[in-house]
Amino acid sequence: MSPKAPESAHRRAKFLGNRRGQRIMNTIQVTESEAQDYMFGLGHVGFCLACGERADGCEPDASNYRCEYCGKHEVYGFEELLVMGKVEIFEEDLG
Repeated sequence: MSPKAPESAHRRAKFLGNRRGQRIMNTIQVTESEAQDYMFGLGHVGFCLACGERADGCEPDASNYRCEYCGKHEVYGFEELLVMGKVEIFEEDLG
């Protein structure tokens, strides 16, 4: 059984600081339905590990693509993030 989803409905990302004080994304948190949509939906999605921004039209196995938001080459496809262990999937909040 998956853990319960956090209260907020917006994109959730956990960040850690690296040695230079920059933010790096440790994991993204998605609900079960979001994960299914990202994996089996018509559009491909990825996320930037530098800023956490979502990137639409991203190939499933994308790695080190340029982020349109922050400009860093840290965008990975959702399936690639799953393989890397960077995705936490939570149950839907039915409450």
